[in-house]
Order: sequence, then C-alpha cells, then structure tokens
Amino acid sequence: MAEETSSEPQTSIEPQWSQSFTGHADIEASLAKNIVDKRVPQALLFAGPQGVGKATLAYRLARDLLDDPVVDTIGMFGDEPASSQLREIDPGSNCFRLVASKAHPDLLVVEREVNATTKRLRPEIVVEQIRKVGNFLHLTPSLSKRRVVIVDGADRLNRNAANALLKSLEEPPVNTTVILVASVLGRVLQTLRSRCIIKNFKPLSSTETLSIMNSLKEEGRLDMNFNSEGFSDLSTSAGQLVRLNQSNSEAAFELWQKLMSEMPRVSWPEVHALASDVAKTGREQTWELLTDAQLDWIGRCAKSLASQKADPGFLTGTKLDQWLALWEKTRKLFNDADRLNIDKNQTWVTAWFQLEKVLQNRG
Repeated sequence: MAEETSSEPQTSIEPQWSQSFTGHADIEASLAKNIVDKRVPQALLFAGPQGVGKATLAYRLARDLLDDPVVDTIGMFGDEPASSQLREIDPGSNCFRLVASKAHPDLLVVEREVNATTKRLRPEIVVEQIRKVGNFLHLTPSLSKRRVVIVDGADRLNRNAANALLKSLEEPPVNTTVILVASVLGRVLQTLRSRCIIKNFKPLSSTETLSIMNSLKEEGRLDMNFNSEGFSDLSTSAGQLVRLNQSNSEAAFELWQKLMSEMPRVSWPEVHALASDVAKTGREQTWELLTDAQLDWIGRCAKSLASQKADPGFLTGTKLDQWLALWEKTRKLFNDADRLNIDKNQTWVTAWFQLEKVLQNRG
C-alpha cells in the first residue's frame, strides 16, 4: 500500500533524502516560477558534471509537484506570490518519505539496475526499464494530480532505450513531468534533447562544496573524520566527495591525483598498483569513481586546449582532436569493461597506454 514507507535510515546520503539544496539558485528560481505560474514543463533535462546536485534538485522538484494537488501543467494566471526557491517539504511528511523511498505511487524512478545474471550494476539503462515509462504516464494519479518520472542517467540509455523514451515524450499526457538527469549532455540522443527544456548545471564553487560537506557531517550523514580539502580534483563536486568517503577510496584517489600531478611523466608502477586495486572484488565503487575522474580529467584537458585561455603546461604540442579522440576511446574502454565483464586491471592499464601515447606525440 502507498502508506508503507521504507525504513531507510535518516543517515542516508542518497540525493532523494536531502532536505536542503546548495547552489544553482538561478535554476531553482526558474523552476519555482514555473510552478507559481502553473506552467511546469513536461520534459526537463538536468545536465552537468557529476555530483553537483542534479539528482538532488530532481527529487526536490518531484516533492514540490507531488505534494501540491492543485498544480497544473499550463495555466493563464498565477496569483501566488513569486518564490525564488522550491518549497521545503517536511521530512516527516508522507510525501517526503514516499518520494525518498521511491515508493510514491505517482513517481517512477528509472536508473541503472543490477544485472540478475552477473549480479553487477549494469553500465547502461535498457529498453525493458524504459517501457514502463509510457504505461506509467497514462495511469491516473493516486495521491496527487500529477505523475512524475525521473530518469537518473539519461546519458546511459542504450540506443533502444533512448528511442523508446522518445516515443513517450512525443505526446505526453497532461499533468505529467519527466525529468532526465545526465552528466554528459553529448551522450543524450539529440532528438531527446530537442524534446526537453535543458537546465545546465555548472560546477559548484569550492565554498559551496565545503558547505554541503559540513552540513552532511553536522546531520550525522557523513564521517566526521573525513577531510575533503585534500581532494582538489573533486573540490567542485560534493556528490563525488561523498562517494569517495562511502567507498573507502581515499587512498586510491590520492594516488590517482599524484599520477595526474606528475604529467607528462607516467609512473607505471603506480598505474599498475591502481589497476590491481580497482580490479578487486568489492571495489566496484572505486572503479566507477576513478574512471569517472579519468574521463573528466581528459575532458578538462580538451576544454583547456579549446579555450586557449589558460597556460596549457604539459598540453603544449598536443592537439585538440587527439584529446577528443582519447576521451571517446577511454569512454568505450571503460564502458565495455562494465558491459562485457572484461578484465578491469588490463582495461585500466590500456587506458593509460593510450594517454601516454597522446603525451608522447606532441608536435
């Protein structure tokens, strides 16, 4: 029954349990205005770096929509006072707990699932999951006057899943909102992007990240002894820092940061040490964290060359197309390792061979 909520502990750091929201004031203000004006978009795409609050705001918006039984998709007038923030829903309320436990009958959350055969998290969202969306949107709402779908990982939809979702967005029923969350906008099908109102999330400032981490510590939701200040590469991503702490990956990430700081020299003994670590059973979260960090680092190198504003340092002599090709090759390597269960030790070493090749081919 809808009244039965999860017994998820209040110490959970998952985004659906977040009571507060930091940063991206312009995006939150535009969404709050949509609600006040009764002009809520039927399809939204939250795009930006990992761990900056995209999923947190998606659940915050879902709570606001589902807790209000009178909100309409389109209305002529809005006589409520304008607000620059979405409403704070009482954490003890039925709506908050149902949304947080993903048990609200008017909310469907689609995200990567564990493969029943391999017992591992799938690297992509498959079409069988997306087929539920069309049926769900056409059901009559139960506790509110709206249905909300959150697709967390829209950039991980495989081709069939993306096409199936596109069909659901072509003629969505009234009083429905679909929120797509993606860390790599370029990996979202272009036709899907064209159906959505896109909200671009920027990296958090280091001050905002520190504020979030301190709040989590004060609420007892994060290890009080965790010092986030030493991880400069994650200083604009609170979510990534939380993953770092929860997966006991601090030592591995420190070693990765040391490797990157020594570019263009590559310390192969340390590369192999990391490869052995991330390939171990039970280190899946460390693997995901480091592969995401590696791809983000390559992407930042490409952006630095493209902007021609910052001192390129070790990038001198390399070409933009080399880094773009490296990013795509590395992404495919990591994705295939997850999807096809390829040896992660060898995959990590191969990714570094490809990186070294770019650094050595400086003209």
